[in-house]
Amino acid sequence: MSPALDLPDFVVIGTQRAGTTWLYEQLKIHPDVFLPYVKELHFFDRNWDRGLDWYRQWFAGRNDEHVAGEITPHYIQQPEAPSRMASVLPDTRVILVLRNPIDFLVSLHRLHIRSGITNEDFDSRCRDAGFIGWARMSEKLEQWSAHFPAERLLVLLYDDLLADRSAFLGRIYHFIGVDPPSSDAQLEQRVNPTFKPRFPFVHRVLHQAAKTIRNRQWSWMNRVLAAIRPLFNRGFYLREISVSDKLTVDQRTMLASLFADDVARLSELLDRDLATMWNIPKPEN
Repeated sequence: MSPALDLPDFVVIGTQRAGTTWLYEQLKIHPDVFLPYVKELHFFDRNWDRGLDWYRQWFAGRNDEHVAGEITPHYIQQPEAPSRMASVLPDTRVILVLRNPIDFLVSLHRLHIRSGITNEDFDSRCRDAGFIGWARMSEKLEQWSAHFPAERLLVLLYDDLLADRSAFLGRIYHFIGVDPPSSDAQLEQRVNPTFKPRFPFVHRVLHQAAKTIRNRQWSWMNRVLAAIRPLFNRGFYLREISVSDKLTVDQRTMLASLFADDVARLSELLDRDLATMWNIPKPEN
């Protein structure tokens, strides 16, 4: 347990579109785990200037829970996050869930459409080195490994979650030091599907308002937002995006060539044959 009860014992740093919202919901109902009522605090990236006291307040509700944590999947994309976290939480445990980079990009593109970040088609975005860079993970993992030793850095795959959710959670429970709960009735729930606003302007206004409320830590309003969000997602102003997951052979071949080096390095770092698992052939020498 952390020396300070108002700081987390573990942090999930990523990645986006790899089941972190589902993981938040599972950990939130565990009797021995405390999570803030807002999933993503973004302290070690966009809220760093707010100071440590701002961060501590999110864990003020911690009582007799065995461990506390937070989940902000964007941390893996922030180059300064590893050193910042190590300076504040040198003994914390870090969890990273990785996903096939091609599938990740498809899902990320959907998210960006939903958020109004882009209206471009997928092929156009794949010509953007910055967009492709979101899915390159080997160098980012090495940056985190330089600050957190292997015994405090758990790297899992989204494939592991899909194959056996109970075993996936079991590894996390063991890593953070809690026993599995007596019931796993909610393991199969689906959370955070990708939607597109029916009314983009309304979506942007509401999204900005929710962000402001989270940052100001108005607890009762945050709890109201958490309660009504599913109602909005199911029909008030969102509809599911129809972007196809089925890329053409040429698209997958092109993307596989872009990620071959990165996946090969990840395979070495994790000692797993990701090239075969993800069907991304190793680069030719």
